[in-house]
Order: sequence, then structure tokens, then C-alpha cells
Amino acid sequence: MLKGVVLDLDGTLADTAVIHGEAWRMAMRDLGIQARISVEQLLGKRAPEIALELVEGNTELAQRLLEKKNIYFKSLVGLAKPKACAVELLKSLRNAGIKLSVVTSSNRVSAYSVLEAVNMINLVDYIITGDDVNKGKPDPEPVIKALRLMNNEPREVMGVGDTIHDYEAYLRAGLKAIVIVINPLMVNHIAQFKDAIIIDNLCVLLNALDVIMKHNAE
Repeated sequence: MLKGVVLDLDGTLADTAVIHGEAWRMAMRDLGIQARISVEQLLGKRAPEIALELVEGNTELAQRLLEKKNIYFKSLVGLAKPKACAVELLKSLRNAGIKLSVVTSSNRVSAYSVLEAVNMINLVDYIITGDDVNKGKPDPEPVIKALRLMNNEPREVMGVGDTIHDYEAYLRAGLKAIVIVINPLMVNHIAQFKDAIIIDNLCVLLNALDVIMKHNAE
């Protein structure tokens, strides 16, 4: 029986990947940093980890980069938009009595700012950010924390995300129902999401809720 849903924020509930990417690039430009890896490859990890990878382990420079990135992101967060059907999905799940947790690698300030910008802050029961754990996704720690807060077993919870980091965190936390919202850039990598349900957008999941809840009632 489905009793809870854990959802990623950036890229899943909210369209923020471009904003995060631009904030990182603006901060890097200010500091004259030319990374060997693209920001997009790192999105989904905690911000401190991304900063360290971009500067190849230079902790002092990583801290300066992170501070600048946060400033730029704060100025851009108003541009965040909800993903198609995201608000309707959360409302429908809440009305069905399903507990909802957002598990994000973003820091607390960024996560709450995004949830407020897309009018979802009051639609979820729990919010676990990168500041609330020692290890972020793909480590299962934040997902396990969500399970404890919701007082649910892994078999009672569905995980919804859009990256391999989400998938691995859900899998390692013991979730059996994992939904991945795929984007065109990931089409050639679908095989890595073994046994996950692959959908194009959250509208697909919203339209399937009647069937899911009917099964729940049996």
C-alpha cells in the first residue's frame, strides 16, 4: 500500500536546472574558474560537493565559489517555474492522505526559496535539504531520514526524481517503486534506471493516480 511519496525538487518538481547552472557559471566567471567538467554533469549533488569538483579540491576557492553562487541564485530564483502538473500532483496526493517529502541536495535557503517561488511550500509535509544530512544523494541518508519522518517503511513509499543520483539514493534506501522523469538528454541512458518506471513528465503520473489509489484501496 502506498502511504508516502519522496520527491526530488530541482528538475523534478521545479524547473530550476537552468537557474542553478547559470548561477554556477556566473560565479565561476567572477573568479576566473575554468572547470574541466560541465556544471550540468554535477547537478543533483550537494552544492559544496559541486563547488569542490569544479575547483578540483581547492577548499578555500570552493567556499568562495559557493558563496558567490548562492548570491547569484538568490537573484535568479524568482524565475523558477513549477514543472507541468507538479502542483496538481502534490494536491491530489495530499487529498488522498499520502505523506509527502521533498528530498533535495540544495541547501536550506535555496530549497525553501524555490518551494516558495513555485507555490509548493505548503503542499509538502517534510523538506530534507543538503544542510540536514552528512551525506547527500546518491547516498541514501536523506531518503532514509524522510522515511523516518513520515514513519513509513521503504515498501510503502514511492520515490520520484530525474537523475541517476535520485535513482541510486532511492534504490539504496530500499524503495521498490521508483519513478524517473526522463528528459531528452537522458534518452540514451535509460538502461541505467533498471526496474524504474520511466515517464516523460509528471502529468503521466498524475493521470495514473486514480489507478494507483484504486489499487491502494483494495
